Amino acid sequence: MGRGFPVAVLLGCAISIAILLSGCNGSRAPSPTPTESPALTATEIVYMCAEKMETVDSVHFKLTQVGGTTPIGIGLDVSEAAGDIVRPDKVKGEITTIMIGLPVIVKYITVGNITLIANPMTGEWEPFPGVFSAAGIFDPDIGIAGILRSMTNLSRLEDGKAAGFACFHIRGNVTSDDLRPITRLFTPSYLEGIDMAAEIWLDREDFLLRQIRLEGQITVNDKPGIIRTITISDYNKSVEIELPT
Repeated sequence: MGRGFPVAVLLGCAISIAILLSGCNGSRAPSPTPTESPALTATEIVYMCAEKMETVDSVHFKLTQVGGTTPIGIGLDVSEAAGDIVRPDKVKGEITTIMIGLPVIVKYITVGNITLIANPMTGEWEPFPGVFSAAGIFDPDIGIAGILRSMTNLSRLEDGKAAGFACFHIRGNVTSDDLRPITRLFTPSYLEGIDMAAEIWLDREDFLLRQIRLEGQITVNDKPGIIRTITISDYNKSVEIELPT
């Protein structure tokens, strides 16, 4: 990949943004009956999801962006990202970047404290020059569950569909500081104290998080008004993630 390739920010786009609110496990905690659901408040629904997040084993995510891409230097922009996250500390996926006006797929994989990224020119795996651990994603205080609980100004919107599922639709706010535990790879371009609008869609049957929409800047390179949409699927699906030999 060479010394000039900005792997730190690239990994940040795929791992820290895309996995931001990526899942709640529906295998525990009984869901309310249909007659009870309309009486639930937005806070109750979000906290139920946060509790189930603490039991999640694996999820698949996909990130898309509207109103801009994420610039990462030397002519590269992230337009999409997708991947799988497996408890306790494994992640693998692909990032779609734009290089000289053409889309380029970049693969990455993390196991424990070791992260490798595939050189987009040669396809060879190279070490990520830094320390990243996916374990923090599942931390109940600062990981995904903690971020859900930190959301403010929660309100229920009209129920709708997301990714083909009938869902609760909730609006709220989250700050860039709340996201900091999983966006630390953006240093020093990370923005402090930024309030972001968020909308989340949770399955009415099992409270799985199906989609999230985030509006606003996270880094100094983001365009104002950028909108990121993350869809979540394949809860607790068996996924093998091992470092290449």
